[in-house]
Amino acid sequence: MDVKNVVDWFILTNAADVKTNPLVDVLTPIKLMNLLYVAQGYHLAANDELLFSEPMTAWVFGAKVASVQRHFSGKREALDPFAHHNGVSAQIVDDDKHSREAVRAAYDAFWDWSTNELSEAVKKQTPWIEARAREDNVIDQGVLKRYFEQHVLAYG
Repeated sequence: MDVKNVVDWFILTNAADVKTNPLVDVLTPIKLMNLLYVAQGYHLAANDELLFSEPMTAWVFGAKVASVQRHFSGKREALDPFAHHNGVSAQIVDDDKHSREAVRAAYDAFWDWSTNELSEAVKKQTPWIEARAREDNVIDQGVLKRYFEQHVLAYG
C-alpha cells in the first residue's frame, strides 16, 4: 500500500473527529509520522507484512517518512491529504481488513496524546534507539516487528 493512502486515512479520520469532539486536536505532521510508525509496527507484528513500503528513519522528533515530511514541510498542521478526491485514497485503507485494524489501533491508542508525548514515547523504543545509532538512521523492519510483537501484541 502507498503511504499516501495511510496518511490520507489519518488526516480524514482526524478531521471528522475534530468536528465532533472538542477534545481532539488537529494532527501535526510530527504526530502523523509517529502514528505511521505505530501503525507500521502493529501491521508488521500482526500480519508479518508491511503496511506501506516507504522506509522510516529515526530523527530528533521520532519517526520520519521522507515523502510525508516533504509534503508537510513548514506546516504546523497536517490538514491537506495527498489525494484530493473525496476520501477515495483513505477508503483503500478501510477496504483492507488488516490495514484498517492497524491504523485504527494506532489512532485509537494515541488520538489524545500530544505531539510531544507520542514523540517522546517513540524515542524510548528499541527500533528508534537502534536506528539513531546507525549512520543511515533507517528503522529496521525486523526490529520494529519484534518490538511490537513483544511489547504491543503480547499485551493485547
